[in-house]
Amino acid sequence: MPSIGRNCGAIRYQIEGGMIVHALCHCRDCRLHAGAPVVGWTMYAENAVKVTKGEPKAYRSSEHVRRHFCADCGTGLFYVNASMPGIIDVQSATYDDPDAVPPTMQIQVAERLRWMEHAHELPTFDRFPPAALAASRDTRRQDLPHHRNPVEIHGIAATTSVPISKATI
Repeated sequence: MPSIGRNCGAIRYQIEGGMIVHALCHCRDCRLHAGAPVVGWTMYAENAVKVTKGEPKAYRSSEHVRRHFCADCGTGLFYVNASMPGIIDVQSATYDDPDAVPPTMQIQVAERLRWMEHAHELPTFDRFPPAALAASRDTRRQDLPHHRNPVEIHGIAATTSVPISKATI
């Protein structure tokens, strides 16, 4: 596999060997570390991952876990758990092409944020929602329509499969 590394480019790494699994983790520790509702991890034999540029920083996030990140930009990189000797997890979003390795499972769903179960039902936009949508959050609006996929709100196209409420826009 080619050299990999994201964001500022200060850290690059290379993976040689087969992936064991690619899991989306919902645990609280991963969410807090990443500042995100879920984190993708690809698991490899520890000797399969080689840092080719830079020196990741590490911190102990729990008794048995060390998390590695780029000290320049803060990007999370690796997870090593002493309870799983010989294994390293790599944050899959740091790959040069994250789409090349789709996840195979979700883990720690007992800790999943309840609203993540329905995230696929939220309106979607190719990029950021238009400024007009943000303006439509006007609290003076009392009645919001219930629409199904696709919808148009004040001339703005969106995709949704749930009723639209003040909480969803």
